[in-house]
Amino acid sequence: MGGFPRFTTLLNILKTNNTIKVHAGDALLGTQLYSVFRYQADAVMTAMLCPDALEVGNHEFDDGDANLANFIQDLRSNTSVVCSNGPVAVLGANVVPGETSPLRKLQESGDFVPYVIKDIPDVGQIGIIGINVRNKTLLSSSPDVGTDLLDEISTAQQYVSNLTAQGINKIVLLTHVGLDFDKK
Repeated sequence: MGGFPRFTTLLNILKTNNTIKVHAGDALLGTQLYSVFRYQADAVMTAMLCPDALEVGNHEFDDGDANLANFIQDLRSNTSVVCSNGPVAVLGANVVPGETSPLRKLQESGDFVPYVIKDIPDVGQIGIIGINVRNKTLLSSSPDVGTDLLDEISTAQQYVSNLTAQGINKIVLLTHVGLDFDKK
């Protein structure tokens, strides 16, 4: 953890009023901290970064939907860190939770959303859409039975159209699909 406080300090020094900080996923990985504390330590450390948005990655599903839901709840309700940009927006535009998944309740409450619109001084409104890698998540991680991920490209196109219709002309695709797929 020695490098994490230094990294957080550096990000806070570099942050200006007209920038955004994003996290492209895999906040939950098989580190020693995760092995001991599960999602709790990662939620606290991610909150320290004060990102504007976090896209869930395939490893967020390694221990099922409930573990990811607990991480999101802890991250968004963390009171030990006060971020000027408010609670982190946790994104997953192509994630469709199963009927009994605890992620469904988080989507309904607005704690797990497809996109966020940020007002950035001297820049204007920016839409940030989160897209996770479909096949790798479904085949090598452990989302709950019934939880699905939609096609990355068609989902991105759908939400770009949605934001454009709202008058947003600056759109960021915050993806966890890999560089080669991003180039498509």
